[in-house]
Amino acid sequence: MCRFSIVVPVYNNPAIDRCLQSIFNQTYNDFELIVINDGSSDNTLEVISNIIRNDNRAQVLSFENGGLATARNRGIAASSGEYIWMIDSDDYIEKQALEEINRFIEQNDSDLIMIDYHVVDEQQHVIDNAYLKADLKNLPELGTSKDLLTAYLERKIHSYAWAYISKRELYKNIKYPDGKNYEDLRTTYKVFQNVNKMGVIKQKLYYYVQTQNSITHTVTEKNILDFYEAGTEMCNSIAECNEFEYKAAQFYVGILVNCIYNLKKVDKYKAKQMINKLSDYRKIKHIKVTSLIGTPYFCKILMLYFLR
Repeated sequence: MCRFSIVVPVYNNPAIDRCLQSIFNQTYNDFELIVINDGSSDNTLEVISNIIRNDNRAQVLSFENGGLATARNRGIAASSGEYIWMIDSDDYIEKQALEEINRFIEQNDSDLIMIDYHVVDEQQHVIDNAYLKADLKNLPELGTSKDLLTAYLERKIHSYAWAYISKRELYKNIKYPDGKNYEDLRTTYKVFQNVNKMGVIKQKLYYYVQTQNSITHTVTEKNILDFYEAGTEMCNSIAECNEFEYKAAQFYVGILVNCIYNLKKVDKYKAKQMINKLSDYRKIKHIKVTSLIGTPYFCKILMLYFLR
């Protein structure tokens, strides 16, 4: 069994060569690379094959297009490493990334390791976007599932699947939801709940590339409703633990604000309807609306309501 299984799902992205080269250029070599070709219809498979053909650590598995969630599930099923790292095909990693992560594991035996990252554009220029960045400076170097979930609900870390490296066993009985958007939002918190010992590497080891084709940059009514559905599902689940009820409620209201704000860009009339629909969040189980009155989150939703 190798130390790391690196899973890279891809669909119609010939630019995957930068991602793959960054993996093969690692200073640490005890890994397997599993590329899931999710039904690419261009020359992506040819690009992949040319890069990995002489390296026995790598394999490419091709399937009919099933979406990112399905591709990740297939990668996990095919993996044999002690740890799994999901890497997006647009992105790339520092040359010493695996070496640094392995050193941390040997010293601390963490079952999940969070890493810091750069946010860059397609020309590799750093983007100063506070919303996309992680805030790891006040996180303990070692912690528990509680520390992870607290940081997540306080928006210090995000649900990005590539932002952490976890033991393969943490995915036991967890699958990314096939055919659903915002699969990270629907899944990452479940992985966090399984953690016993978490670690944080505050060194930037990953390059998160912003592309115009990303679903997170596509504002449509369907995407907004998918985001709302995923966030509501997550908040309901986390709030089942009374310890996180209030923070889950705050996170939920933040999702409401995001949905209403973005829907206004699509259709103001529909945004008005959505405000009426989403503002009735008393129906969300476990979350006490009265506990939010007077908080900045509650004020935001009121401002959006009255400024419509």
